[in-house]
Amino acid sequence: MNPTEELAAQLREAYENLGGEELAEAIHSLCSPDVQATAFTGGDDAWSGRDQLLEGWLKPEFTRHPGYRKELGRIWVSGRHVAFIHEVRCSPEPDVSADWLGLDIFRLAEGGDAIAQARFYGDTIARAELDRVVDAEELWAAIDRCWSPVTTAANRIGMKQVTELKSIARPSSAERYGHVSSLIEPDAELWSWEAEGLIHLEGSEAIDTEFIAPLLPLLPDFYEAVEETIVFGNALVMIQNPSGTFTTDDGRSTFSAWYNCDIYVFREQRISCLLFGRDTLKDRRQMLAAFDDEVPDVADSVHLAPFATDD
Repeated sequence: MNPTEELAAQLREAYENLGGEELAEAIHSLCSPDVQATAFTGGDDAWSGRDQLLEGWLKPEFTRHPGYRKELGRIWVSGRHVAFIHEVRCSPEPDVSADWLGLDIFRLAEGGDAIAQARFYGDTIARAELDRVVDAEELWAAIDRCWSPVTTAANRIGMKQVTELKSIARPSSAERYGHVSSLIEPDAELWSWEAEGLIHLEGSEAIDTEFIAPLLPLLPDFYEAVEETIVFGNALVMIQNPSGTFTTDDGRSTFSAWYNCDIYVFREQRISCLLFGRDTLKDRRQMLAAFDDEVPDVADSVHLAPFATDD
């Protein structure tokens, strides 16, 4: 077992057996003194240093509600990176449970003996409102169907195509993402954190007509600046800063920027599964603030769920 695998095993044991402050302390103990960390919080939060991370995020977050645990779904290890796809569970009130999906990504220091960078991602609207229970069994099954720890040459070609298409400045988002959608397999699946919860679409036609096509007219200049890419077997993880100018039917517009993390899983050169996570609360806060907290008059779409404040 190499150092990365050893530290991943320690993290796994902590995730599986600990919760609350004990889990916070366990993660803290595995971090380097100068670890850098970020999290989806609905804001722009970051922490520098092991103790700042513990006091600023780990301990407050993991003890916010009784029964806080991270139920592991799948674990990916590659090079010096470890990814935990999981459900966060807690009990905000006696006999009441709430959970949401999360993705924690760790980059280890040279030598693999400590965490140098940590990213804690989760569905922030579900985290804030505590009104959902997620059944992720179908998601875990989908990952098992499509993911492999092996990266083939064909996978690499597909990954390079996607990253290049996302970074090329084209006249419109429709042109740029039209090329990306052409790489999606007919039987592909999409899972996405949306403001109304986890959505699941099956087949490239449904993904295009129900997810991609409705987004592009709303944000003609939609662009995702890729901050970092990580390869886990046949999966490409893209940590991104999306942005675009949103315009309502009555002509009001605003520029918005937020955070997301996209995972594309490849079958040879083509995309067989898409897993999208974003800071849903930051998305909603930014857009509503730009429109004076009024719900804009726009056509219904899954992408406009951040405006639904009357749930």
